[in-house]
Amino acid sequence: MIYFIINFYLPLLFAIFMGAVSILGLGLYLLQHIKINYNRARQDTLEGELNNQDFHAIAGEDVFATKLDLARAFIETGKRDSAKQILDNVVKQGNRIQQQEATNLLNQF
Repeated sequence: MIYFIINFYLPLLFAIFMGAVSILGLGLYLLQHIKINYNRARQDTLEGELNNQDFHAIAGEDVFATKLDLARAFIETGKRDSAKQILDNVVKQGNRIQQQEATNLLNQF
């Protein structure tokens, strides 16, 4: 019985142990060599990085139409807080049609 345990279970336990050590080593290597910026991951929305000048450069003259499109994209991806911030801005500064569209999108929340 002891012979069976030594010849069967001990190599199995050793293989499991070596696999776990390998996975741990790989994880530690990745943590050391791939810098993860958790603050950037939390702030993966664009409004912190894009200002009105950036929107003008991207959208040309129709900045608020672009903001509405961006808000729709945020809604589709589940980033409702980011969409709400953009829509609030469109309600305050967009033209009448854009304000109505933004209000309709806000009411969908």
